[in-house]
Amino acid sequence: MFVADFNAANMHFEKASTGSSGQKQVLVYKDGSSTRASNRIEFQLSPDVTAPVDCKFPLDTVKEGENPLRRGQKFKLTEPQTLAALAAIDEKIIATAIERSAEWFGKTLPADQIRARYQPIAEVKKDGDDHHTMKMTVKMPGSRVPTQLHLMEPSGKVRKHGGRAEHLELRCARVVAVVSAYSIYFLGAATQFGLAFQAEKLIITPGVEDDGLAGFVSSKPIECVSDAAAPSATKEEEVELVDDYAAM
Repeated sequence: MFVADFNAANMHFEKASTGSSGQKQVLVYKDGSSTRASNRIEFQLSPDVTAPVDCKFPLDTVKEGENPLRRGQKFKLTEPQTLAALAAIDEKIIATAIERSAEWFGKTLPADQIRARYQPIAEVKKDGDDHHTMKMTVKMPGSRVPTQLHLMEPSGKVRKHGGRAEHLELRCARVVAVVSAYSIYFLGAATQFGLAFQAEKLIITPGVEDDGLAGFVSSKPIECVSDAAAPSATKEEEVELVDDYAAM
């Protein structure tokens, strides 16, 4: 489903609860028909697989103390339909937060304070880049249900399960993302809240490898020669086209 076809008005919010990390959460579903996993919010951010979005930065590096199986990826959004649909989800969440303020925040708050606490799904940072950006979590191999990583080949064909995390660690990678949302998160004694997304499936157009010579000025192209015959992170690999997730 393309995000523009998602009906934010039907979103269903469970009662506030405590998650496994000890933080408050509110489980959220597409509608009130079921609380099964199949009714969780899931959609594609691009209108078509031929319209990938640009990653703003390479895949987040794992810092000490962080879960290496969950890594952040931030990307740019420019499609008007996508931005409008995500804004509609934002407004549904804010309206529900206003209605259930005492439950979510422990006290009744005015609407302007609730809006100030909300973290939009797509936001514009004041860093010189006026693009809307969105962050998702990529579930690494070894996770209970890892993100499916597929590879867009130069021919335009998609190599099933041919994607690698290394493809996202390079600059200027592009992705077609199917993302899901599980719950409303609350941070800092509920002074911030929002809807967190994780990637379920990605079709990756790999980024470019840094040749280490960026910033040098030259009147002619610099030819790079490496002493090490290390394999390129963008090298295509033949993979067996087997659905690893069919048995899950």
